[in-house]
Amino acid sequence: MNPYSPMTAADGWYRPKPPPREQLLSPHAPPCPDLELPPQHVVDSCLEDGPVSVAMNLKPHVFHIGGERPGPHTLQYGSNRYGHQAGVLRPPPTKPPSQPRLSSDVCGWVLASASEGETELENFLDMMQLCHNELRLVFQCISGWCLMQWRSEEEFEVGIQGGPKAPRAVSWIDLRTAYDVRVEEGNAQAEVAPYRIAILMAQGNFYFRLELAEDLPVWHDAIRRVIQDANWQSINARDTAIQQRKRWPAAIGVADALFVQQAGLGERAMAILFHVYDIDGACSLCVGELMVLLREIHAGLLHCEGTAEGRERDTAVLAAAMRVGEDDLFERAIVMRRRCC
Repeated sequence: MNPYSPMTAADGWYRPKPPPREQLLSPHAPPCPDLELPPQHVVDSCLEDGPVSVAMNLKPHVFHIGGERPGPHTLQYGSNRYGHQAGVLRPPPTKPPSQPRLSSDVCGWVLASASEGETELENFLDMMQLCHNELRLVFQCISGWCLMQWRSEEEFEVGIQGGPKAPRAVSWIDLRTAYDVRVEEGNAQAEVAPYRIAILMAQGNFYFRLELAEDLPVWHDAIRRVIQDANWQSINARDTAIQQRKRWPAAIGVADALFVQQAGLGERAMAILFHVYDIDGACSLCVGELMVLLREIHAGLLHCEGTAEGRERDTAVLAAAMRVGEDDLFERAIVMRRRCC
């Protein structure tokens, strides 16, 4: 008997007829109607979800051809990732340590206080043995990524170089955790130090006060540049070529929807945009990630305009960097974070 031939009851096998669809449902459940859904391409192009992704217009190309597993560290393999030159193995390249710009290295006298009328913290200061004077005047400096406070300028000059039995700073904070800085101006006639600077960090805020108005822009600009360098270098260290290829279609689609078609973005488009630009995976966009977002959207706009420099991602991003510098990009990212985040 052919196993693929239809069997009947005469062959010794009988297949019962399936019960009707109504009997399979619970008697208390409502009937399930037979819905005719639209095709998938029609569902994907819903206007409420924003424009269709431009990834389908990108041509596939080869990025790298190599072995699935890296070769051992020997001279017989020429495809070693460390490379060879004149028969000598080169060590893996090392990145220089990240440091802020030299213009942020400032120091001076400040008041280590959030307000001049604080009296409830005197017992706490005595318990911590900080030994502040009446005005809580300390010598403050920015050294690398740290904001340090010293009891006097003499201790700062001796202790900043380090060494055994050298004086230590009274307090210090890591400015790499900061994301913004604010300035508040009080009454210059009634207060000794009317200018207060607030450093906004992930763990809380840090305050100090200044006496002279001339010192206000010096400290404010120095702290802002440290925050800018910390966020920008941190994101560039985590960014990879795979993430850049994922972000490029999203940047082109957003630039085309906002500036060419002048339409809004739907929830799905915003969710995809947030997912691809969350480079550090912290479920929030920091200042450095917003800087990358603004620069690549500008590069995506060059691609939408059909310019020669906007055909590829690298040349488009380089052209956008030449038009808008890092300082201007940081100022726009700060404003965007204050409004949206």
